[in-house]
Amino acid sequence: MRRIRAAGHEVASHGYSHQLIYNQTPEVFREETHRAKGILEDILGEPVTGYRAASYSITAQSRWALDILGRRASPGIPPSSRSTTTATACQMPPLALPPDNR
Repeated sequence: MRRIRAAGHEVASHGYSHQLIYNQTPEVFREETHRAKGILEDILGEPVTGYRAASYSITAQSRWALDILGRRASPGIPPSSRSTTTATACQMPPLALPPDNR
């Protein structure tokens, strides 16, 4: 990961266990998000601010995740829910993670 970052690429979180958000509770999602963020930051030695939901799993039943992440729109929302195409969704930047309050 350090080489990837050194080559100029952004390193972002995809969650700790790659579980679909709508299969998690808000508490589990919050813990997994912070755990993954902490591991990445420990490896890189710098803040990790990007997040992208596994398998577009921010849906109507899991929009609470946006409150945890601190944003109102995410590439983790299925493209059909955003009136956009998959190609456009894949080009969108990852969601910004809030500062870690550990």
